[in-house]
Amino acid sequence: MKDSAEDIRNEFKAKFLYWKNVKSKKTRAAFILLFPCLIGLKPSPQL
Repeated sequence: MKDSAEDIRNEFKAKFLYWKNVKSKKTRAAFILLFPCLIGLKPSPQL
């Protein structure tokens, strides 16, 4: 459980750093639209 939380935290940090480097407003708009889709498509962990 601790491992998965750390993975999510590291992924968020990487995306945030990339977001700060994006200059184009069109690219940012595309990321805003795609990010929720990527989260929705991630497979849920088997319980």
